[in-house]
Amino acid sequence: MIAVTSDAHLNPDRLDEARTILLDLQAHALREGGCLSYVFAAALEDPAHIRGFEEWADDASLEAHLSAPALAATLERLGPLLTRPPVVTRYAVSEHGPIEL
Repeated sequence: MIAVTSDAHLNPDRLDEARTILLDLQAHALREGGCLSYVFAAALEDPAHIRGFEEWADDASLEAHLSAPALAATLERLGPLLTRPPVVTRYAVSEHGPIEL
Protein backbone atom coordinates (compact mmCIF):
# COMPACT_ATOMS: atom_id res chain seq x y z
CA MET A 1 0.00 0.00 0.00
CA ILE A 2 1.11 3.55 -0.69
CA ALA A 3 0.13 6.42 1.63
CA VAL A 4 0.38 10.08 0.65
CA THR A 5 0.12 13.11 2.89
CA SER A 6 -0.30 16.69 1.77
CA ASP A 7 0.03 19.96 3.63
CA ALA A 8 -1.44 23.09 2.04
CA HIS A 9 -1.98 26.65 3.24
CA LEU A 10 -4.88 28.48 1.61
CA ASN A 11 -5.96 32.08 1.38
CA PRO A 12 -8.40 32.38 4.33
CA ASP A 13 -10.66 34.67 2.29
CA ARG A 14 -11.17 31.97 -0.35
CA LEU A 15 -11.79 28.87 1.76
CA ASP A 16 -15.27 28.22 0.34
CA GLU A 17 -13.87 28.19 -3.18
CA ALA A 18 -11.01 25.90 -2.15
CA ARG A 19 -13.42 23.56 -0.37
CA THR A 20 -15.46 23.13 -3.56
CA ILE A 21 -12.33 22.37 -5.58
CA LEU A 22 -11.04 19.85 -3.02
CA LEU A 23 -14.42 18.11 -2.73
CA ASP A 24 -14.49 17.72 -6.53
CA LEU A 25 -10.97 16.26 -6.45
CA GLN A 26 -11.88 13.91 -3.62
CA ALA A 27 -14.97 12.61 -5.45
CA HIS A 28 -12.97 12.04 -8.64
CA ALA A 29 -10.08 10.30 -6.85
CA LEU A 30 -12.39 7.94 -4.95
CA ARG A 31 -13.72 6.68 -8.31
CA GLU A 32 -10.20 5.90 -9.58
CA GLY A 33 -8.96 2.33 -9.55
CA GLY A 34 -6.74 1.55 -6.59
CA CYS A 35 -7.83 4.51 -4.46
CA LEU A 36 -8.54 3.18 -0.97
CA SER A 37 -8.95 6.49 0.86
CA TYR A 38 -8.79 10.19 -0.02
CA VAL A 39 -9.60 12.77 2.66
CA PHE A 40 -8.88 16.37 3.61
CA ALA A 41 -9.08 18.00 7.04
CA ALA A 42 -8.57 21.53 8.29
CA ALA A 43 -6.10 21.98 11.13
CA LEU A 44 -7.91 22.84 14.35
CA GLU A 45 -5.62 25.79 15.04
CA ASP A 46 -5.90 27.21 11.49
CA PRO A 47 -8.83 26.37 9.17
CA ALA A 48 -6.81 27.63 6.18
CA HIS A 49 -4.19 24.91 6.82
CA ILE A 50 -5.50 21.83 5.01
CA ARG A 51 -3.99 18.40 5.45
CA GLY A 52 -4.70 15.54 3.09
CA PHE A 53 -4.35 11.80 3.46
CA GLU A 54 -4.56 9.26 0.65
CA GLU A 55 -4.17 5.49 0.48
CA TRP A 56 -3.44 3.72 -2.80
CA ALA A 57 -3.33 -0.01 -3.49
CA ASP A 58 0.00 0.24 -5.32
CA ASP A 59 2.43 2.53 -7.14
CA ALA A 60 0.66 2.03 -10.47
CA SER A 61 -2.61 3.36 -9.02
CA LEU A 62 -0.90 6.39 -7.54
CA GLU A 63 0.99 7.09 -10.78
CA ALA A 64 -2.26 6.91 -12.76
CA HIS A 65 -3.79 9.44 -10.37
CA LEU A 66 -0.78 11.76 -10.57
CA SER A 67 -0.86 11.73 -14.37
CA ALA A 68 -4.66 12.13 -14.67
CA PRO A 69 -5.86 15.28 -16.46
CA ALA A 70 -8.36 15.85 -13.63
CA LEU A 71 -5.55 16.28 -11.10
CA ALA A 72 -3.68 18.70 -13.35
CA ALA A 73 -6.86 20.75 -13.83
CA THR A 74 -7.51 20.77 -10.08
CA LEU A 75 -3.98 21.94 -9.29
CA GLU A 76 -4.36 24.73 -11.84
CA ARG A 77 -7.62 25.88 -10.21
CA LEU A 78 -6.22 25.55 -6.69
CA GLY A 79 -2.86 27.24 -7.36
CA PRO A 80 -4.07 30.85 -7.04
CA LEU A 81 -5.71 30.02 -3.70
CA LEU A 82 -2.48 28.77 -2.08
CA THR A 83 -0.40 31.09 0.08
CA ARG A 84 2.71 28.90 -0.33
CA PRO A 85 3.66 25.73 -2.23
CA PRO A 86 2.09 22.57 -0.83
CA VAL A 87 4.22 19.79 0.64
CA VAL A 88 3.29 16.30 -0.57
CA THR A 89 4.96 13.16 0.80
CA ARG A 90 4.74 9.51 -0.35
CA TYR A 91 5.12 6.57 2.05
CA ALA A 92 5.48 2.88 1.13
CA VAL A 93 3.59 0.91 3.78
CA SER A 94 4.77 -2.67 4.28
CA GLU A 95 2.30 -3.55 7.02
CA HIS A 96 -0.55 -1.95 8.89
CA GLY A 97 -3.23 -2.82 11.41
CA PRO A 98 -5.35 -1.45 14.20
CA ILE A 99 -3.94 0.04 17.37
CA GLU A 100 -5.68 -0.77 20.60
CA LEU A 101 -6.09 2.24 22.87
